[in-house]
Amino acid sequence: MNELRPKWDALGVPVMIALVSGLLTLGLGFASLITVENYFPVTFGEIWNRWDTLHYLDMVRHGYSQDAEWEHLTVFFPLYPTLIYLGTFVFPDATISALVVSNAAFAVALVFLSRLAALDFSPQCVELAVVFSAFFPTAYFFHLGYTESLYFALSIASFYMARKGNWVAAGILGFFVATTRLPGLALAVALAVEYLHQKRFRFREVRWDCLWTQLPFTGFGVYLLINQIVFGSPFMFLEVQKQIYARELGSPLTGLINDWEGLFTGSPATRFLMSGSDIVAFVFTLVVLVWSAVKLRPSYTVYAVLLWLLTFCYGFWMSVPRLILVIFPMYFFLACLTEKRPALRYSLFFACLFPYVLGTLQFARGWWAH
Repeated sequence: MNELRPKWDALGVPVMIALVSGLLTLGLGFASLITVENYFPVTFGEIWNRWDTLHYLDMVRHGYSQDAEWEHLTVFFPLYPTLIYLGTFVFPDATISALVVSNAAFAVALVFLSRLAALDFSPQCVELAVVFSAFFPTAYFFHLGYTESLYFALSIASFYMARKGNWVAAGILGFFVATTRLPGLALAVALAVEYLHQKRFRFREVRWDCLWTQLPFTGFGVYLLINQIVFGSPFMFLEVQKQIYARELGSPLTGLINDWEGLFTGSPATRFLMSGSDIVAFVFTLVVLVWSAVKLRPSYTVYAVLLWLLTFCYGFWMSVPRLILVIFPMYFFLACLTEKRPALRYSLFFACLFPYVLGTLQFARGWWAH
């Protein structure tokens, strides 16, 4: 039995954390409608048909289309809605299928996060990293009909395979990462850095297998090809982002200034849920980047920096507390910070749970969360 304990810790504990946190999160949302809104939903799925989830479900029904009514779906990458569609053969309700895909992906993500952390950190740090990732203030999105959990699982698994020197698997996983969300392109750069790091940056030792690290660009190419075939322009998604979602690249200082002004001019809800949380996310991730540059592998830092740029380099910040969820060095930082500081550890757990619960209630009731 003692021989089975390490295997259970490496596999069973992360899966159990993912399962329990998912059930509690979905159960909390269901209970909030009954007790707070005094409303009993017709179906369990209707609670979670909110915001971007609706777009992914529309993707399942309509796909990419030139029809003006569905043109906005162009900005959504194809892998997640494809998996939802495949899941409907088992779960006919597309919303339930989306929840199953997301929660299964999150379980996989925690397994690979624990394995990746175990390569560099103590067992306690590994456990803390998993727990912090499960109860991060916006981690409830890992359990909802969003791409965060799928992207997280594929990217962490790709990094783990790269650390093990399995460049074929790392590249293939990277291909699928880049068909999930645009930041997947950052993985190609990070994998190349990891490859060179393992070669001690001796370029004469580089072999043909380095090409596998660039498969994420191929995955992104598939998405561009879809844009070309459907709309006649490979970069149609950029135009849609600009016109419909007001997303244009810009200085992070512009976004910071806008949110700082929002702290004093917005409604109470806007100040707390948008401007305030955006600024906290901005400062926290900057601290993580500095710590990562000192303590972690170059590939982790490069990846975190690129994701940070792709999150904050906009004149108008949108959903940044959710988008930073996939910057996995954050969880290593929190784990190392609290490993030998139990008072700080439990204080941070409670500090994370408050916005986690509030965000879950907001989302289930159809109000803006992130």
